[in-house]
Amino acid sequence: MKAIEAFRDLPTTKEQVTSFSELIIRQLNDGEIEPLKFKIFIKCLEQVIDNIKPVLDEMARDEAEHYGEKEFNLMGAKVRLSEVGTRYDYSKCGYSKLQHVTTEMKTWEEQKKQCELFLRMLPNPATVVNELTGEIETIQPPVKISKSSITITL
Repeated sequence: MKAIEAFRDLPTTKEQVTSFSELIIRQLNDGEIEPLKFKIFIKCLEQVIDNIKPVLDEMARDEAEHYGEKEFNLMGAKVRLSEVGTRYDYSKCGYSKLQHVTTEMKTWEEQKKQCELFLRMLPNPATVVNELTGEIETIQPPVKISKSSITITL
């Protein structure tokens, strides 16, 4: 079997993706698909995608350049060649003001982390003196927000 054959019946347009997604959700709700086994299958598929994506991205970009246009349609999808992920490296600029601001930000970020750690350790509300104003404040522990899930490791 050629690898692409496993993907031939999957959706290739936006409408097909929507329809296919709705079908899967309906079959999950109807008990036709076992959720945990399907979740493991999806995790495996995500890993396959992660593994092939760097090579595929480069090769697809090279192929798209052969079309000779910056934007074109293919299989109902709009393909556009564009620059993405522009970054700047400021480390060699020698601008002392930027270096000073960067150092100050790191200091403030560390102080913020220490404040957050202190607040997470509070079992109950506490009364403290504000070091900046001298005023007495009642502070509350932070509200913990979490979501239950499962972790799948391949």
